[in-house]
Amino acid sequence: MDGYLAEIEQKMQRFFEWLSEKDRRRYAAVEAAKLGHGGVEYIARVLGGDPQTIRQGLRELEEAEDLAAGRIRKKQIPPDLVVKSQATDIIDIILQLIRRPNGVHRAWRNRKSRSESSSRKVRGGIRYQ
Repeated sequence: MDGYLAEIEQKMQRFFEWLSEKDRRRYAAVEAAKLGHGGVEYIARVLGGDPQTIRQGLRELEEAEDLAAGRIRKKQIPPDLVVKSQATDIIDIILQLIRRPNGVHRAWRNRKSRSESSSRKVRGGIRYQ
């Protein structure tokens, strides 16, 4: 059995990630069937799946009726995406807290204390300390 080129394997992996669980199983089964003997183990290695799952996909493809129609498991949200959305929520809350009533954000500046600002002298429009 000849394997695919590395470039093709990468494209297969990228495509595989876009599919639902049922479609992943069936896509892997089709690819394994195309390769013949040793194809199940090769595709399991390339796509990171379980050979038993690919064999199940092969059995499903031989059935006349789709028993899993309408039963697609929803993909879970990756934990890093959840953290990003929580961080965005926190930023929104902070922005709401610092907004002025007219909706304008406060300008953050390094302001000196009143005692420091009163010690400055102004000559000809130029401030000296």
